[in-house]
Amino acid sequence: MIKLRKVTSGEEKTALCFIEEAKKHLRYQGIDQWQDGYPDIESIRNDVAADRGYFITRADIPVGYLCLDFQGESAYNQLNSWECIGNYAALHRMAIGDSARGMGAGLEAFLLCEKLCLERGVHSIRVDTKDTNPKMRHVIVKSGYEYRGDVYYSSCGDRMAFEKVF
Repeated sequence: MIKLRKVTSGEEKTALCFIEEAKKHLRYQGIDQWQDGYPDIESIRNDVAADRGYFITRADIPVGYLCLDFQGESAYNQLNSWECIGNYAALHRMAIGDSARGMGAGLEAFLLCEKLCLERGVHSIRVDTKDTNPKMRHVIVKSGYEYRGDVYYSSCGDRMAFEKVF
């Protein structure tokens, strides 16, 4: 059974291992996302310090990492096509480790993020990815998210932005 568990201080390097495995997997597929150093250990440390870093676990063993940010994402202010204009969570830095890749952990993680949101009274999640990342786009769309437009990050360019209201 897949669960989410908050990453605690001192576990950042374990989380980084999942990011590094995902970077390698993206590189192997010829996808340039995450090939410029981001996300790095500082990204994860910031997530943990802000209480938004989560392990994706199977049988209580971490198999992936994600950031679920209830403070929003300033890049999303570029779009006027969001369905939910109230509070939302931004899902970032989802990385499934090699041991769980292809086993549905990503889909399950999306559902668990929705559950966390509902527990906080939040009814929308926004997420973005590069247009050259077909596997992530597939998981996003299969999870019921709708494309809302492109957003631009000065550090990494254009991203396709999606939203699910529940």
